[in-house]
Amino acid sequence: MPSRFVQSVQSFLKDSGFVPGPLDGVIGSQTVAAWNLFLDREEVKADPPSPVKPVLSTGEIVPESETIVTGIATVFGLNYNGSRDEGDNGEGAWGVKTANTSILGVSLPEAVLILTFGLSGTWRQEAAAVGEFLKKHNVLVHVTRAGKTVVAPVVDAGPARTYKGKLLHNAIDLTYAVAHALETNGEAIVSYQIVSDGVALPIKGWDRVNGCEVALTGVA
Repeated sequence: MPSRFVQSVQSFLKDSGFVPGPLDGVIGSQTVAAWNLFLDREEVKADPPSPVKPVLSTGEIVPESETIVTGIATVFGLNYNGSRDEGDNGEGAWGVKTANTSILGVSLPEAVLILTFGLSGTWRQEAAAVGEFLKKHNVLVHVTRAGKTVVAPVVDAGPARTYKGKLLHNAIDLTYAVAHALETNGEAIVSYQIVSDGVALPIKGWDRVNGCEVALTGVA
């Protein structure tokens, strides 16, 4: 029998950016999964990243909330159990071999990389420029879960914004080594900062209200 309380929880989860399934007042697998993700996010909030001082070259102080993204982390290159990720070619956008158990690395959505680094084209137009920015400015990503932080370079672009027409809500991909260091079990809520030359950047290209990558316009 449908429960008004369960329905209110489902509405709360949906408004918070999760996907609890139909707002039908029935506890199903989607509602349980969304609730577990919500609890993971609250755990991260309770012990967020030790923030790198977010100050621009102009001396302007950037609000901490603009430099941190909290969202779903998945695994790429290898699956969490060590098997090959069949949806990935095992090589990052700039040639790093990601299908191994030792490399520390992350993959960020294309729009996040392009817009955070002050670029404006599509991924096809800007991939090389993003790679140059990463090297020139010593970009590292600080990823935190349950009070533990792993620092890793950006080695690829992704996760995708959509899959088979469905909007995804994945904020970051982790290599096998990072995922295991943070004990994500393949999928978990994490927080991350993008640090360039020791300074946390305001993160653009991520819709914090809807919990998804923004859509880039223009020719691919």
